[in-house]
Amino acid sequence: MKKIAALLLAFTMLFSTVAFAEETEYEHGFTVDYMDMIIEYIAENYKFGVTEGQLYETVVKKMLDENPQLFEEILKIAFGSLDKHSEFLVYEEMQDLIGSIQASVCGIGVNVQERNGEIVVVNPIENSPAKKAGILSGDVIVRVDGEEISGKSLAYAQGIITGEKGTEVKIGIRRPGQTEIIYFTIIRDKFEQTTVAGSIVEDGKIGYLVISSFSTHTAAEVKEKLAYFDKNGVKKLIIDLRNNPGGDKDALIEILRMFTPKGPIFNIEFKDSKQNEKYYNNKDNSKKYKVVVLVNEYSASAAEAFAGTMKDTKAAKIVGTTTYGKGTVQTVNNLLTGAGFRLTIATYTTAKGTPVDGVGVIPDYEIKNKKCLLSQHPEVNDIEFAAEINENSSKESIYTIEQRLNLLNIYTGAVDGVFDDDTRAAVGVFQQRYSHEVTGKMDIMTQVDLHNATRNMEVLIDNQYNKAIELLK
Repeated sequence: MKKIAALLLAFTMLFSTVAFAEETEYEHGFTVDYMDMIIEYIAENYKFGVTEGQLYETVVKKMLDENPQLFEEILKIAFGSLDKHSEFLVYEEMQDLIGSIQASVCGIGVNVQERNGEIVVVNPIENSPAKKAGILSGDVIVRVDGEEISGKSLAYAQGIITGEKGTEVKIGIRRPGQTEIIYFTIIRDKFEQTTVAGSIVEDGKIGYLVISSFSTHTAAEVKEKLAYFDKNGVKKLIIDLRNNPGGDKDALIEILRMFTPKGPIFNIEFKDSKQNEKYYNNKDNSKKYKVVVLVNEYSASAAEAFAGTMKDTKAAKIVGTTTYGKGTVQTVNNLLTGAGFRLTIATYTTAKGTPVDGVGVIPDYEIKNKKCLLSQHPEVNDIEFAAEINENSSKESIYTIEQRLNLLNIYTGAVDGVFDDDTRAAVGVFQQRYSHEVTGKMDIMTQVDLHNATRNMEVLIDNQYNKAIELLK
């Protein structure tokens, strides 16, 4: 009888295993779901005890030990399962990230963001190869040297766009609202990435400060521009953070302290609440300037933190459109291999504990810009045709020439109505592009071609900037 009972028990166990196989639909090989079922079954029924985590850990470690070339691939997958701002970076991607943080990079000179699976140019850097070639804010980079990069990670795109100084890269972009791909062949260059531009507008009454990103150099650059404004008695400021993708936290804190009242300015909340950080301003700097901050839907991260705290503390009025909504903080870690990773370790809130992640910063004045033809723009004057426009011409005549060359991304100097060497060089570039004799002189035929090349251009009416001027006046 004992022998029969033992045989029956063995048959029962065998039968249940066969039934497990027959109940599934996986008849032609393993799938991930099938593997999960088997691992789960082992964890639930193995006599001596084991967890699903222990089984998968054993598998991964064994595979890595036997196939070390899979190390980076597996880490890419692991980080890819987290939020969209956490990622593993191979050597080239890590060096590009370090370069962007330090504001020194060898590439074409664009700030980019990943938006809905596309690599979008936030802004081309002043005097960069990209700016000189004619790449614009909002352009979507779809191909690099013939490779389709739609759906690729931001780090991957940056890794193949950058490269050695003097090397050539072919960039294919698609403009908003267009389907045609436009190609630019650009020579990579190494440059210190200036993140701040400043000028005095409205007849010396208002300082206009553009911060394109927050890097390790940004606070010093802002101080330099503020010293220039102070020297000229300027006490009203526009701080333009439109298309600013964010960046370095320490730069953010230092710049906030230049404008905010005494008290809390920034909060970081970690997984372990004991690690939470609160930042304060120990001086009241809110009365030194009257400030308007410009933002748009592409202002992100540190740019949003700045705008949100300036709004919370009533240190500025915020004008524009609701910002991007990135309220997380990443740490960047180097590995001995030269690769690295960034990991979301915290969320942040502004001075009064206002969250940003997923909601953005809502402006005090919700204002949208609009586009129109150049010929219909209320602030663009017609060219005053003359036998030649040169250094002896009226300031207004020179200004209209510089303005149009600037719109064509040929002239990158100050649009100031002064016919200087920068203006002359830009005229020469335009003449070369339109098959004129290159003289650098704005003769009548060059004027006619410049008029024809720009009259049907679609240009921006900057209602946000105009609202800022109105508030400050």
